[in-house]
Amino acid sequence: MTKKLPGVYVHLPFCSVHCTYCDFPLTTRVSLSPRYYEALLNEIQRNPPLEKADTLYFGGGTPSLAPVDVLQKIIGYVKLQEYPEITIEVNPDHVTPVKLAEWKAIGINRLSLGVQSLEKPVLKAMLRQHTPEEALESLRMCRRSGFDNVNVDIILGFPKQTTAGFLTGLESLIELQPEHVSIYLLELHEKTALFKLVQKGQASVMPEEEQIGCFEQAIHILKRSGREHYEVSNFAVPGKESGHNLKYWTDAPYFAYGAGACAYLNQHRTRNYSDIVAYIEAMEKGQPFYEEVIEETADTRARNALIFGLRKINGINIVEFINEYGYAPHDLFGDSMKEYLSNGFLELSQNQLRLTQKGMLLSNEILSSAL
Repeated sequence: MTKKLPGVYVHLPFCSVHCTYCDFPLTTRVSLSPRYYEALLNEIQRNPPLEKADTLYFGGGTPSLAPVDVLQKIIGYVKLQEYPEITIEVNPDHVTPVKLAEWKAIGINRLSLGVQSLEKPVLKAMLRQHTPEEALESLRMCRRSGFDNVNVDIILGFPKQTTAGFLTGLESLIELQPEHVSIYLLELHEKTALFKLVQKGQASVMPEEEQIGCFEQAIHILKRSGREHYEVSNFAVPGKESGHNLKYWTDAPYFAYGAGACAYLNQHRTRNYSDIVAYIEAMEKGQPFYEEVIEETADTRARNALIFGLRKINGINIVEFINEYGYAPHDLFGDSMKEYLSNGFLELSQNQLRLTQKGMLLSNEILSSAL
């Protein structure tokens, strides 16, 4: 079997505003950033990647707030293969010609633009700091700057969102030719402001049937535009798939640094302290900084590989899966697999097991049954 190259994830948790839907480890206490960056660089120096990676991903939080010299130091500390994919998540309101030139100069070659919506009432409810017009102009700037690998993130299902508004916004984005589009179905997380508003009856998400119909139309629009649907939430021009995210879906190893960062190495999954202050203090005192360490058994490794592998549109090859993990998918799904096949949520063809389009819309429920 071909050796899978590792990726590297770096978490930059600072945000100007805490968006109502977000449950990632983050803080608006930007005053902590000098200590955090020092702690982060210390972690990378203490535990550098043991082998060269071919992807580096700056996630957040809002990585576009990070000083370019910090980003440059991190890139210098990490061992990378020749011609790596280096991604940074950016907010539209942070995009300027100067910033784009700086990011490009230090080797960043892929941008992930957090548009989230092009409907004004939705952006306001999210607490996003950009307008629809600013989001589109930021994408135009990315194009003019010469970046040829740009992703846009959008969320489907948010309160005040409409099918017509969502699809019109999607068409406007496609006109500007991003190579990659990620559509995330809204998830309500208990610790978020949005969850509390919904629980109190002060906000209501887009009805499920409307979400499903809207997503199906979006798939059609994106396929018609030449973007392949290669993972449940992701669409790309051929050759512009997210190399880093594919690590997660193909059971590849990845190093991870920063508060709340999760790594997967040698069948061990670790998560750093999610609390930013606790992470900083642990690094300053030279203390352990993991809040979770899980050693995967053969069974849990197979289950995770099944769940992540089925997120890919082409699914998994059953023969290869059995040879690699020693389990067949029906061993892990149990009796529910027959039900999913008969109900049209899964399909099996020439030893390839995959979610149907109908199954993709219920992927979280279906895949969690294999845990």
